Amino acid sequence: MPGSDPDAIVGVVLRNDGVAVPGASVAAYGQQWRFVGEAAKATTRADGRGRFRLPVPRNTSFRLWVTDSGAGSASLAPVFAGDRVEVELNPGRTFRVHTKLKETGEPLAGARISVEYAPDVGGPVLFQASALSNADGLATIQDVPPGEIAVEGHAPDVCPKAMLVPASEDGPVELEFTFRRGVRIAGHVFDRSTGLGVSGVRVGEEGPWHAVSGPDGGFRLPPLPAGAPTVALTATHPSYAPYVEYLSLQETKGEMQRDLYLDPACSAVGTVLDATMRPVLGAKVVAIGMYSSVSYAAESQRLERTTDASGRFSLTGLARDVTYFVFAEFEGQQAVGFVRCTDPGKTQMSEPLVLGEGARIRGRVSYPREGERPSVELRLSILAPGRFAPCNPLPVERSGVSPEGLFAFDHVPPGRLRLTARAEGPAFRKELTTVLELSPGETADDVTIDLAGNRPAALQGQVRTESGDSPGQVEVQVLDGADVLSSQWIGGNGEFHFDLEGSGPWTVRVVDPEAFYEETEVPGVLPRSGRLDIVLHELHAEFVLDGHLRDEQGNPVQDAYVGLYDPDTGARASRLGIPDEEGYFRVPNLKNRPYDLQIWDFEGVYEPLRRKGVTPGEPVELTLQRRR
Repeated sequence: MPGSDPDAIVGVVLRNDGVAVPGASVAAYGQQWRFVGEAAKATTRADGRGRFRLPVPRNTSFRLWVTDSGAGSASLAPVFAGDRVEVELNPGRTFRVHTKLKETGEPLAGARISVEYAPDVGGPVLFQASALSNADGLATIQDVPPGEIAVEGHAPDVCPKAMLVPASEDGPVELEFTFRRGVRIAGHVFDRSTGLGVSGVRVGEEGPWHAVSGPDGGFRLPPLPAGAPTVALTATHPSYAPYVEYLSLQETKGEMQRDLYLDPACSAVGTVLDATMRPVLGAKVVAIGMYSSVSYAAESQRLERTTDASGRFSLTGLARDVTYFVFAEFEGQQAVGFVRCTDPGKTQMSEPLVLGEGARIRGRVSYPREGERPSVELRLSILAPGRFAPCNPLPVERSGVSPEGLFAFDHVPPGRLRLTARAEGPAFRKELTTVLELSPGETADDVTIDLAGNRPAALQGQVRTESGDSPGQVEVQVLDGADVLSSQWIGGNGEFHFDLEGSGPWTVRVVDPEAFYEETEVPGVLPRSGRLDIVLHELHAEFVLDGHLRDEQGNPVQDAYVGLYDPDTGARASRLGIPDEEGYFRVPNLKNRPYDLQIWDFEGVYEPLRRKGVTPGEPVELTLQRRR
């Protein structure tokens, strides 16, 4: 085996009988996930004696993936620059998948069985293959790696199947997939303003459960299991705002008809400039929709663009009145910003994104005891301004830790960042969080994550109601000034604990997203200052919202409910309004502030109705429109 090299992974590739494998393909994939851009990757081939040298950056964890068409494959992780490895290839396993139809018990011919090996979250798919089942319902796939394998099965007019097969060295693997006929969702997609069908709309979820609308807007989705719980029916098109509707299939058989009405989308354009204010060609731009009660579909919306020669980029398909976080990167420099569109008829001009030199972080993890090396994952996040719950913080990068406890983050956006270390080992589990504030070009080279010892949690305690019961799902936040340093969702017995770096003082805040309990804060909390006992009080407010709900003919609507949402966080208030026989409703115990309102009817007869900025004390008249 070649000697070690501090700037490369070196090793030798062998068959399982110890014979060297010349010409084997060797690839190293960085296990560091990035918000923008690709993780590090390097490839080479073994020489005539099976030896290889693969240059990689230091202090970054890699997964080594080695393959040879005759000898098999192998995967090693984590591997770092300076490591010397001996890679033994395994010829792989044979998967034999037997398929049949549940209703008849007969073999199902023509089912496509796919296998996939992707060991790292957000990482590349290292192996994938597929086969069709024969007349006996048997599909055979060979040379499958010994790791954990995802297996999926699809066939016309039946519900898809999926399962995970645990890692093993032995084979063959015998599986049985029993398919059953399911429920289809079919309908048309219309432009709400014109009533015309819209073609080219992607309806459904990512993966196999989707369809593209035809020339008249018609679509027909693959089947889902009958009696399935709520499913999210989404629709996306560059010219229309993202759409989502939640449907229950529990009482549905055969086919459900559903027509979708899309609203015109907003658009925005922006420019990426360098430090001399010149346009940048080829900068990567990512926009992510923030939490909003106006458009639930925008929460998971992620748009990726590349700037042209004038430094410009265009964002289409944006939801109205939703704030989008915008991140730009080019050759290690970054810029961040926000854009919010209010008029679908106009193109929003965003503030120019001026690139600055990225910051860097270098540090070390102190392990609990000599010889004990728990698995450690580091996550770096941007502390976004405001209280956008799911987007505060916004993820930037994720990385592993070297055997010596070293870690590194390069090309980091300057500003306030949250570094979270999650460690897990035999009888050991801990999470530590610290906040860094970095200037452009600054290097923080003395960051220490201290996992040593078994010290008690820096902050711990219990949240309970006035009667001593658990409040259910509430969020406990630790604030450093106005920033959320760390947070936990708790339930059950209401217990919480935090491991935090720093000396405080901090503020502990408990937030009930449904606003059944008052928001409670405990200021001036110091590390290990004692167990906190936080009592939540039920929200009793004098403000109410009264309203009247009717259809287009003026008839009262009874079978519906009225929900109110916090316009800042998107959380729904626990109180609902249920109309009486005359269509009148009342929502009590509200704060004296504007809410966003949304109405759903139980039978799906009417279009969902949304109204922004309703204020308690001001009666509202609402009219529902029947679905076309």
